Amino acid sequence: LIIDKSRCIYLSDNGREEVLNIVNRIVTLLCENPANKRILLSAYFVLLCDFIGNACKTSETRYTEKMPELLFKAIEYMEYNFNRLNSAHTVAEYFGYSERRLTDIFKKYCGVTAYEYLISVKLKNAKMLLDLGENVTTSCFDSGFTNYSHFIQLFKKKYGTTPLKYQSLKNR
Repeated sequence: LIIDKSRCIYLSDNGREEVLNIVNRIVTLLCENPANKRILLSAYFVLLCDFIGNACKTSETRYTEKMPELLFKAIEYMEYNFNRLNSAHTVAEYFGYSERRLTDIFKKYCGVTAYEYLISVKLKNAKMLLDLGENVTTSCFDSGFTNYSHFIQLFKKKYGTTPLKYQSLKNR
């Protein structure tokens, strides 16, 4: 989680998953009729703030004193352009850095490579699209994946199930 341009919080995979789960619930409610769901929306926002506040107090949470500007810009660029990006090399090139330099910065401050971060952003988007009722093929390609079978493998590795099974379990 990025707090601001100079600091970020590192959460475990379970912590990130929990935050995404809460945010997905909020997004789903906002896509419905938010006027009738103010109390529920407020509860989710309180839950999210409480979770982040507690994460800040745990020993496994790490902070950075100063996040490099390149990292902040690269993260922002990936978040807004993930569906058009296929490699960390493209991101590094956009900012005039080598892929190695960008990857080293990501590893140091985020604990993952730039490519792993990009894939994570794409997978989060695909999962959100599935949650909103999109089919697997649309979720795959709208999230910037160019190889359907590779998408299935990555999704299964991250979430423990295929996108189709995930969606069918969600719709029960």
